[in-house]
Parts: sequence; C-alpha cells; structure tokens
Amino acid sequence: MLIPHLKTARENQGYGAMKTDREADRHILVVEDQADLREGLCYSLRKQGYYVTGVADGREALARLRGAGPRPDLILLDLVMPNVDGWHFRDEQKQDPKLASIPVVVMSAINGMQQRSAPFLDAAGYIEKPVHYDEVLHAVAEALGKTASAAT
Repeated sequence: MLIPHLKTARENQGYGAMKTDREADRHILVVEDQADLREGLCYSLRKQGYYVTGVADGREALARLRGAGPRPDLILLDLVMPNVDGWHFRDEQKQDPKLASIPVVVMSAINGMQQRSAPFLDAAGYIEKPVHYDEVLHAVAEALGKTASAAT
C-alpha cells in the first residue's frame, strides 16, 4: 500500500502525535522535498504514535537539528533534494559530534542506491521509492530497535 496523502495541512504540523506505549516519546525527522510524500509520511508515522517533524530539504534539517528543540531519535532522509541534498546533509551530520549518532534511514528512487552509496552514507536502513507504508514502518522500527539495543 502506498503512503496516503493528507487531507488537511493541520495534520502535517510538527506537533504531538497520537502516542502509544510502544512508540511514545520517539521523535522522527522526515526530510523530503516532495510535499505530498512528506505529509503522507508524517501522517502515517503519527498514526503509529511517533512524534514527527517534517522539513523540505537538508538545509532546513540541519538548521532544525542545530537549533533549539527536541533532538530526533531517527532521521528519514531523501537523497535527491534542492538546496542541500541527502548526501551533503549526511556528510554534515556525520562531521557534527552532536548529530553524528542520530541514525538515518535513506529513501531514494535511484536504482541500486543502497549498493553504491552504502559505504558513504552509513545508514541504518534503505527504502526504495515509491515508498510503501509497511516498508517505512518496518525500516523505522528496525532502525529504532537497533538504536535501543546499541544503547544497552
């Protein structure tokens, strides 16, 4: 099933989510330039109980991460975006000691992206576009699970 589109802009706000015990207090930053996809991802993840913030490119993501506010537990990152793309974002993130430990799940429509970019991106997961709801939820849960087990 493809990610659904939002019907209202209000649901795309970066404010609290419908939280469950399983995902409570888990914050995901969605970095995606296609507004419909970004809104759909945010909506779908919120329905699962995650706190979600969406931004349109790597420049916005870096500004949010370096500014005041909650630090995300995971970044869902598109690679091909205007301004600051996913590769440049990831390079900046890995060089910043305060941001380097945040795991990233990469999304891309580039064929073979995982094999070609894996060494540089060092991502916790990869999703090929078009994205599917179940694949996103699985990749997010798996990446967050790896993070939790690495911390113990």
